[in-house]
Order: sequence, then C-alpha cells, then structure tokens
Amino acid sequence: MAAMSDSRPVNPQVLSKQRFGRRFAIAMAVYTILVVTSQQILNTLSDSIWRYPVALLPVVPLLVVFWLFLVYLREMDELLRRIQFEAFGISLGATLIFTITWGFLEAADLLPNFPTIMVGPLMIFAWGIGSFITQRHYNAVCETD
Repeated sequence: MAAMSDSRPVNPQVLSKQRFGRRFAIAMAVYTILVVTSQQILNTLSDSIWRYPVALLPVVPLLVVFWLFLVYLREMDELLRRIQFEAFGISLGATLIFTITWGFLEAADLLPNFPTIMVGPLMIFAWGIGSFITQRHYNAVCETD
C-alpha cells in the first residue's frame, strides 16, 4: 500500500524556526571549533602580528549568527516580533542596570573586575528570561480574549 501524503498546509513560521535552528547550530559548532583552535594557535604565536586576526577568528561565526537572527526576525509574524522586541527591551534594561551597578561597586573596590566578554552572554540570558516573561504575558492576554 502506498503511503498517504500529509495534506495539511505547512506553517511558514515553523519552517522558518526550523531553518534558523539548523543554521544556528552549524554556526555555533563552527564558533566552538574556532574558539578552541584559535587558542591553540595563539599559544604557538609569540609577538606575531597574526595574533590579532587569529584571536578574532571566533567573531566570524558570531556575525553569521547575528545575520541569521535578523533574517529570522524579519520572517516572524507581528506577534512573535513584538514578543522578541519586548524581550530585548527587558534584556537591555537588565544588562544595563547590572553592569552599571557592578561598575559602581567595582570603582569603590567592593567587587572584582567584571570581564567584558561576559556582557554578551549576560544579555542573551536576560533575553531568554524576557522571552519567557513576554510569551507568558501574551499567552494570558490571548486566552482572555
């Protein structure tokens, strides 16, 4: 017996999310490889001018991730885009308050130096929390309508 084809329409939002997920995973795998590889190469270079481009190699896949997210954002419907916008606002505010507060305490010699490489992951973490909060908000709003 021949397999029946699924005649349900394909949701473009689902396809876009899947496509972003696959591309993001590939870019992050390349990032991870480049972080490890660039550190190993840097250990072999002493005072070479090549230390700069080698140290910055892991930034290339991050630029790709940034571009991928912009494409994904443009493919979202209005509600999903609004959720992401509000989540980013929460992330920006939380990161700003955290880093400025830390900076004041650091200037008063009450806390150690905060590594700037941690600002990005902090912002992404706060964005995740903001996404959770705004999705719950809009789910509650949609359920009451």
